[in-house]
Amino acid sequence: MQRGGCAGRARVAAGLAAVLLLCAVALATRPAVADTGTAATAPTLLAPSDSKPPEDTTAWWWKKRYLALYKTISYTAVVLTTDQLWYMAMATQSAASSGYFGVVNLVTSPMLTYGFEYAWQHCCEAPPGPDGVRPVDVKKALIYRVVSTSRILVMALAFGNDIGSSLLVTGAIAVTRTFVYMGNDYVWNAITAQAPAIKWPTMLGPAETGY
Repeated sequence: MQRGGCAGRARVAAGLAAVLLLCAVALATRPAVADTGTAATAPTLLAPSDSKPPEDTTAWWWKKRYLALYKTISYTAVVLTTDQLWYMAMATQSAASSGYFGVVNLVTSPMLTYGFEYAWQHCCEAPPGPDGVRPVDVKKALIYRVVSTSRILVMALAFGNDIGSSLLVTGAIAVTRTFVYMGNDYVWNAITAQAPAIKWPTMLGPAETGY
């Protein structure tokens, strides 16, 4: 009976991972369509036929898709560890399900973070301040926190924890992740505001272009 319960929780967790994967893919791919040539045809109705959109001179390693990846790696490297410690310390079913929680969290957290970061860069990113550094966006942190906290709560409940224990674990993880998320944004905003721009080392060959 207990083995069947564990299998049922594993199936629920796998379903959650699949749903979040689809959401992350949708967030990451939908904005990319807006950057293709087809999306740029609307302004040409009001512009001369020989007009061209401004060229993006950003070095390829700071392009949106790569920056979102860097931020995801540095952020999840910290919070996956703290999430696991909180779960093992507070969850009533930690002895039986901490392994499942760790695996599902390892898969779904980076997917959600990358998809959100990449989509935000395209739709809602704040402009740099006078010093060239983008400010830490509190609205962005709050929106991400709501989505990520919901994910943690669903996972805790799916692995058999009672509502009180699930809320306690979720709250502890939410507080930790909020500080780490905003600190991660602050550091990367400072790094990407370096001026003059870092040049690609010539010894490594020609720099790639593209997104």
